Amino acid sequence: MGASYEGSQSFPANGAAVFQAAMQAVPQSGFKLKGSDPEAGQIKASKGLSLMSWGETITITVGADGRVTIKSASLAFQLVAYGKNQANVNKLFAAIGALLQAEPSAPQP
Repeated sequence: MGASYEGSQSFPANGAAVFQAAMQAVPQSGFKLKGSDPEAGQIKASKGLSLMSWGETITITVGADGRVTIKSASLAFQLVAYGKNQANVNKLFAAIGALLQAEPSAPQP
């Protein structure tokens, strides 16, 4: 089994808004979108070959409450990731947060 890193974070928005932000964050963060299932709150992405890695697969799960779990896993034969998986997860969390802050909030009555 290859190296991996998983993290979770809650965002102050509903699941649909967070899911859309995560969909936008994937290409903005340099990952390739492989597929998504909005009803299940799942997004699959990948990162290709780099100097530090043979590539990673990214799984993003968004809950209805705005909680996001991201797992970055190196290819099965790569046992050491040199922090690349954690960097991928952190990069996506930062991009999702920035996108949610950039969205105009609805006026409060």
